[in-house]
Amino acid sequence: MVVNPPTNGPANNPQAQTGLFDAAQCQRLDVAARQTLGVQNIELMQQAAEAAFSILLRQFPDVRSLSIWCGKGHNGGDGLLLAALAQSYGLRVQCICLDSRERYQGDVQVALDQAERAGVVLQHAPVDPQIEGDVLVDAMLGTGVSDAPRPHYAQAIERLNGSSLPVVSLDVPSGLDVSTGAAPGAVVNAALTITFIVDKVGLRTGAGQRWGGEIALADLGVPTTLQEAGQQEVPRAQLLHWRAELRPPLAVDAYKHSRGHVLVVGGDQGMPGAVLLAASAALRSGAGMVTVASRPEHAAVVVTRTPELMLIDAASAALEAKLSQADLVVLGPGLGRQAWGRDVYQRVAASGRPVLADADALFWLAEAGTWPGGPLYLTPHSAEASRLVELPVSDLERNRLYYAQLLRERFGAVAALLKGPGSVISSGGTCWVCAHGNPGMATAGMGDVLAGVAGGMLAGCYRAGQDADACAQAFAGAVALHSAAGDIAAERMGQISLLASDVVEALPTALRTP
Repeated sequence: MVVNPPTNGPANNPQAQTGLFDAAQCQRLDVAARQTLGVQNIELMQQAAEAAFSILLRQFPDVRSLSIWCGKGHNGGDGLLLAALAQSYGLRVQCICLDSRERYQGDVQVALDQAERAGVVLQHAPVDPQIEGDVLVDAMLGTGVSDAPRPHYAQAIERLNGSSLPVVSLDVPSGLDVSTGAAPGAVVNAALTITFIVDKVGLRTGAGQRWGGEIALADLGVPTTLQEAGQQEVPRAQLLHWRAELRPPLAVDAYKHSRGHVLVVGGDQGMPGAVLLAASAALRSGAGMVTVASRPEHAAVVVTRTPELMLIDAASAALEAKLSQADLVVLGPGLGRQAWGRDVYQRVAASGRPVLADADALFWLAEAGTWPGGPLYLTPHSAEASRLVELPVSDLERNRLYYAQLLRERFGAVAALLKGPGSVISSGGTCWVCAHGNPGMATAGMGDVLAGVAGGMLAGCYRAGQDADACAQAFAGAVALHSAAGDIAAERMGQISLLASDVVEALPTALRTP
């Protein structure tokens, strides 16, 4: 059995990518695990309880009592076996069963009987207990839930959330849809989620990032891919951690042209900072040259702050000349929604050059409805994506992976990013979920920095003539790099004080991360 320590970051993850599975896949893997390992379901539940107890004691070494809340499904069986184990180790155990005794059947009834034999006193519904425990354990609803919890489960969830005590969820916070990360009703606010066999999509994106707390994976000795009916189970997505290998080292004979030329286009009146942030981030991410196409009155502030940058008048014929030289265009930072921005957008779109569209470029793309140009990369947040696919934000947040794919397909993009907690990147048949990021990054200019980082990494790919798959992987790596740098900057500055420029300054440290 391998038990990984709780983490939401790369420090304890030896691999850059970890498979993420949805609810249906988890159910198939559970069946395949029993067949492959030759164990009964009750034995797998026992292994889950033992792994959970080990992690719980490591995370809360001073715990003396547990309040364990159990549903009638297999998740409740895990909780009942955990209660038996804790009781046998001398902890005080309060065990609340959310359903009447006769509804605990099959292997869950076996677990219930084992808990009673260990001396656990079970309190069955209907019950309104006084919570007694140092740590609360949520074993109410498992991976099969996609609708709002029934009223008495919802009430129990609110009881746990209303307590000041830490809550540990087994496998998944009750009420969370593990296939999407959505919370259709009441959901447990866990300090720690101990998830079994494989990592889950819903724990890593959307509301799941809010409710899951720290994530500890206990694989129970089960391989992450199993044979079932001759078919290998393929993760629905990959959890992507930043690793230095995602940004290849420079060749010994590298020179500025070989590292790629990024053209950053935007910066209407009053918005020079957007293009400056994007261009600076592109340089820090490895671009050999960066040119800013903006209003000429911004030249002084741009070049004074970063003298390595070049600047041209976006309204002049110099734009077409520079477009022919650039390997990758970052279009949108500070572009604006006036006539100047529309004209510049149309000229870039008509160029056929590889373009990363961000910010107001997404506004003009939604206006146009189609993309006429060359290779396209999209980086919207949910509100921008909502306009692009003409659906409410609430729909997008209910299934972030699906709508990232829909967004990419609608505009024929090489890759599309749906920003937010657990940012999702869709490219062809591949989907990644970013493992990094923090709430402090919800501030002005952060998207401009991301666009620049991606531009810096993509420009080198196009200069080297790499194919679409390699470029999409570089794009995903850029998302991970940007978010990892954001976490580094937050450690230095604190989330409340975090600025986009702090993330630019943290990029060199992130790039040196092994």
